[in-house]
Amino acid sequence: MLCSICPYPQVNLCLFQMHRKQLHKHLHLVDIPFPKKVRDEIVNTGLAEPHHILPETGWVSFYLHEESDVQKVIALLHRSYEIAMRQKQRD
Repeated sequence: MLCSICPYPQVNLCLFQMHRKQLHKHLHLVDIPFPKKVRDEIVNTGLAEPHHILPETGWVSFYLHEESDVQKVIALLHRSYEIAMRQKQRD
C-alpha cells in the first residue's frame, strides 16, 4: 500500500492507494470545494461530477473507481488548495 501525503502547509490529508477492491471499499468518494465558476468548468470538462448532495454549489464529487483515479483527485485537491491560498492572501 502506498501513501500519498498532501505536501501543503495547514492541510492534514492522506490518501491511500490500494488495490481496486480495497480502494472502492475504503475510499470511493472525495468532495472538493471550488468557486462556482471553476466548479462549472471542472464539471463541464468531465473532470468531476456535481456534488452528490448539493449539486448547485461550488462543490464537486469525485468517485474513485480505480487506482489511477488517485492521481486525478490529487490534482483536483491541489487546484482547490491553490485557489484557496490565493483567496486567503487577498483577504
